[in-house]
Amino acid sequence: MKKRAPVVDQAALMAAQSQSFIEGQRVWVPNTSSSPSPSPSPSSSTWSCGTIVGVSRSADEVVTLTVKLEGETQDATTVSVPAMQCFLQNETDPDDLTKSDYLHEPGILHTLRARFDLDSIYTYSGQILIALNPFKPLKHLYGPRMMTAFKGGGLEDLSPHCYAVAEAAYAQMMIEGHRQAVLISGESGAGKTVTARLCMAYLAERSGQGAAMAMPIEQQVLESNPLLEAFGNAKTVRNDNSSRFGKYIEMDFSLEGRLNGAHVSTYLLERSRVVSVSADERSFHIFYQLLAGCPEGLRERLFLPGVNVGASSASSASSASSASSFAYLAQSSVTTLAGTDDRAAFEETVAAMKVIGIDEGQIEAVLEVVAAVLHLGNIRFEGAMDAKADEAVVCSDETSLRSLQHVATLLGTSPEELRRALMSRKITIGGEVIVKEFNVLESIESRDSLSKALYGRLFDWIVAAVNEKIGRVGGGGRSPRWVLISILISISILTDDRRRSQALARSSHAPTFSHSRHALRSFARTIGILDIYGFESFETNSFEQLCINLANEKLQQSFNEHVFKEEQKVYVEEGIDWSWVDFVDNQDVLDLLEGGTGTAVGAGAGGGTNGVLPPKVGVFPLLDEACRLPRATNKDLALTIREKLQNHPRFSAPKRVGIDPIDLHRPTCAHTPRRSHSRYALRSFARIRRRSASRITPGRCGTTRPRRCWNGTGITPSRSTRLCWPDPVVGCRGPSER
Repeated sequence: MKKRAPVVDQAALMAAQSQSFIEGQRVWVPNTSSSPSPSPSPSSSTWSCGTIVGVSRSADEVVTLTVKLEGETQDATTVSVPAMQCFLQNETDPDDLTKSDYLHEPGILHTLRARFDLDSIYTYSGQILIALNPFKPLKHLYGPRMMTAFKGGGLEDLSPHCYAVAEAAYAQMMIEGHRQAVLISGESGAGKTVTARLCMAYLAERSGQGAAMAMPIEQQVLESNPLLEAFGNAKTVRNDNSSRFGKYIEMDFSLEGRLNGAHVSTYLLERSRVVSVSADERSFHIFYQLLAGCPEGLRERLFLPGVNVGASSASSASSASSASSFAYLAQSSVTTLAGTDDRAAFEETVAAMKVIGIDEGQIEAVLEVVAAVLHLGNIRFEGAMDAKADEAVVCSDETSLRSLQHVATLLGTSPEELRRALMSRKITIGGEVIVKEFNVLESIESRDSLSKALYGRLFDWIVAAVNEKIGRVGGGGRSPRWVLISILISISILTDDRRRSQALARSSHAPTFSHSRHALRSFARTIGILDIYGFESFETNSFEQLCINLANEKLQQSFNEHVFKEEQKVYVEEGIDWSWVDFVDNQDVLDLLEGGTGTAVGAGAGGGTNGVLPPKVGVFPLLDEACRLPRATNKDLALTIREKLQNHPRFSAPKRVGIDPIDLHRPTCAHTPRRSHSRYALRSFARIRRRSASRITPGRCGTTRPRRCWNGTGITPSRSTRLCWPDPVVGCRGPSER
């Protein structure tokens, strides 16, 4: 039986280290100004460097160092610090942290800072690449010349760079024939979107003949980036081009390593940003691009204010004044971005749509939907602002009535049908249909739900159009018959039925390979790039943000599993004597959210028999349970969550019963985000369960034929348009989703 490696007491380890200090050594000491009561562990947020000028030992063998501090702000200051709080400095700042003489927090931070000051923003940590966002262009690090330098090298031989990671994934795919994935994660504003774009550009160039001779499919794959960014990115407090959706791009390669196609999967689009924008942020880029760059003729057809101008500065002023005309965009005073020309960006977005195969009619239909969303926000309602108030009416002011007419025209319906769809719903009771009129609050919620549903469906349609174009040759465009034959080939290979597999491979609908086993290997020649937008915590967070943060917590746990848990488990199984590595484990946060899987009960425990305890309760299981109840409200959910989770160490709620927000606390470490807890409004959770049949629901044809399809009973199109929505669209139920 293998011996379990002992878990080393970290305090004892540091105490042993404190005995090795001698005069003249350079050390890191905690900055006592920011940490008045330093603990034995390195928990200070800032560090100072210095040289040991004295070592003293007390009667109980406690070592104290006298350190002469260095730095621009300290003039030969001398401090006395317990040796257990000090760390020896590294002699060099290597490009791989695992090559450091001493691996500790101040050493890591100093290495990253020293390299960053030299514009070396990339640093290895084993096979993990750490990238720091410089917030400035570093043109010397990128381009065809740098791509050529990384071509054909191994990860251990190449300098730290995102190109090196992409090259390693490509080489592994070609040598072993296995699927590869590049996971890009980090906080909001860390530069994940740009890194994903750089990896895609390298792989497209690596598989082709250079940027100047790029094949059409490679250009189409790369042009999908600015298009998705225009409709899915926005300015946040941390980043001017922050992805407000997650995407997984799977690039498909041939046996020779040529890029065949790609497929884009998106999730968690922040649709709430369409109707709610913080004061110092912007909504999605496409709104501002449309207002700044829309041609005069199209501007009139879309009922947009302002006059299109040629100069970029005048265009920015026109865009700012136009944005203030729309209620959704006027919530923020930020309408332009420094260094960004929205008019030029609009032209790039339109050009990208043409590259991926969206024709002129479909482009105009896309812009009609974008304009309709803007006009929807200008429809206001009159009546008492009370949940128990009587029916509302559309405001009689010119702006509301004109916006109602504009939206109806752009969506191809009549103003009266649109008004009924926004301000009422049909309820069927015992075969009898009853029309319930909305009050002001319900009408506003219905309007905003329609805006979010329209934009969400439009985004899904664009993604489907991108996949239809760039996936025709690659995995995204394989026909059902092609996939079926591929599966049969795989089964034949596994059962060693060579004659059958070769016959299937010769089918006219299947790819031609010299050997049937190559068919199975070809399906694995893909490289996936995951770009998930980072963990964020606002003053009050919605259900959308909870889902986003849950995805980040799952990724963090996956990182912990592969880097710490599984590796240390192997050491234990092999009986290797080593020091156990402590790390911040967020499994308790996942248990709080997902409920866990229960705990096994051994024989005779508590006098019972063998079995498994019921799964632990969590936020999502309790939310699912509330959704199944016919009359549950956000207050009911708040009371249930408070009752079931009040003893969880990561959960807290206001003391007053019935108060809506709840707080979920994250594990803390030396360098935590700005907030170690996130507050979530349960009002947004309650919207999940109030889903009914849509009054304005796009049709489910799943194609890009030149027409728009509708189903449902609320709106009947009064004119032919050029856009058809993809199917299925998960989690979208039209304007009744509140």
